[in-house]
Amino acid sequence: DASDEDLRTKHGFFAQNVYAIAARTLAAFEFALGRRVNWSCDAHQLFLVPHAREMKNAYYRREHRGLFFGYFSGPDDSVVETCLSHDIIAHETTHAVLDGLRRRFLQANDPEQIAFHEALADIVALLSVFSVDEVIIASLRNAGLPEVGINAKRTGEAIAASGLTKLGEEFVRRVERGDDRHTAALRESLRLDPAKIRDSWGSGKDEWADPHRRGEVLVAAVLRTLRNIWVGRIADLAPRGASLKLVAEEGARSAEHLLTMVIRSLDYAPPVEMEFEDFLDAILASDEFVAPDDDKHDYRGKLREAFGAFGIKQPVSTRRDLWKDPPTYSSLNFGEFLIDPDEVWRFIWQNGEKLGIDVRNYYTRVEDVQPSIRVGPDGLVIRETVASYIQTIEGRLSDVISYSRVDVSERPKDDTNKRREALAKPVNMPEHAMVQLWGGGVLIFDQFVRPKCHQHKDVDDWARQGRRLSRLAQKAPDPDGRFGFDGADGARLSHLHDPAADERREW
Repeated sequence: DASDEDLRTKHGFFAQNVYAIAARTLAAFEFALGRRVNWSCDAHQLFLVPHAREMKNAYYRREHRGLFFGYFSGPDDSVVETCLSHDIIAHETTHAVLDGLRRRFLQANDPEQIAFHEALADIVALLSVFSVDEVIIASLRNAGLPEVGINAKRTGEAIAASGLTKLGEEFVRRVERGDDRHTAALRESLRLDPAKIRDSWGSGKDEWADPHRRGEVLVAAVLRTLRNIWVGRIADLAPRGASLKLVAEEGARSAEHLLTMVIRSLDYAPPVEMEFEDFLDAILASDEFVAPDDDKHDYRGKLREAFGAFGIKQPVSTRRDLWKDPPTYSSLNFGEFLIDPDEVWRFIWQNGEKLGIDVRNYYTRVEDVQPSIRVGPDGLVIRETVASYIQTIEGRLSDVISYSRVDVSERPKDDTNKRREALAKPVNMPEHAMVQLWGGGVLIFDQFVRPKCHQHKDVDDWARQGRRLSRLAQKAPDPDGRFGFDGADGARLSHLHDPAADERREW
């Protein structure tokens, strides 16, 4: 009958909408990374379920190989579909893509690792909106901008007041007030005060333990960067005032470039123990190779400034200049080098000391080798190969502590490595407990198979490992009584987006 036909038409539109936004989000990743992206789940396809079940939520679940979008009754008894929200679809798709690129980021080893998952999903959802000029123009017009005569100051004020920097604004409006106009949003990260963040960060306050709340700091830093770049472009191009169309065009260019920088940085991020400073370092390192000339708009300088306002600083460079001491390529098969993890492992075995990778004392495995073709802002094509590796230490806690003391004592006195403090026994962790410590990194090779960048988290960074063990000691061990083993302390994003939790903000 007619009602059945209407229902099929409506659900067909739900499917089209989810597919279109998910496909466009995936395309943004593949363009920035310069290659196809594989899913983390054991399948060639990711299932998109627009009308999954009744819940004020949506989530990605690896083991079910899909994205699931809920529906619920609004205040006016209408049915609210999360699959109609651009922000929610792009957010959940980003979770799935990031899980395919960095599978171990779902492990709750560090409070900033899961927070990064949430932050990146928000960043992609917000910046991808700028691909539609009409949306930018309408948002800025609603924020009070006229059609002409717009200066840089008014542009900055309108950006902060518009819906362009607010996540899930329509979703909240439907949840709380039906179709009434309402300015609240799920997250308004640009409003965060950097000074207050620096004062409370690391103080143990519960609000910063929540991954969504903690991740807002990264989102705020990126949005502040976007606003500063956007305002700067208007000041340079039209110091006497710009048209609304020009302001929107410059915003779109700024957001597209920044989104590409953010996504491309994932190849330069270590595969384990992701922290906020690693994210900043990866953005800056990757952009330096693709766009060495950054003088015109100073994207990298504005990123350092915005992140620095929240107390996030770029760590000390990690052996970036790898050409001074030429590597050894003895008995390597160059035809296989760009695709075979075993061949890259042989290269690391021969050149571990030059690369700063201790392959003699620690178990090392190359997990992934990905050829990529980058396109810089000037159209320059750069070919790179990204190889990620992991290292582990596994044993009884007492034995690992003893080894760390020997390792520190045997370091040469002129060693510039600052990680000289041996492990201490965490409270509430038995000495006989089995523990697993993680390290790893990425090697970036140029088109001539020369290593040009090495981003890494050393497995024998005892200060970092001590912090990790202290966090693990606060949790229950796995069923075998072990701490920190692969998969034992993971976190499902579907749990982070638990419908039984605070439904207003947890997706």
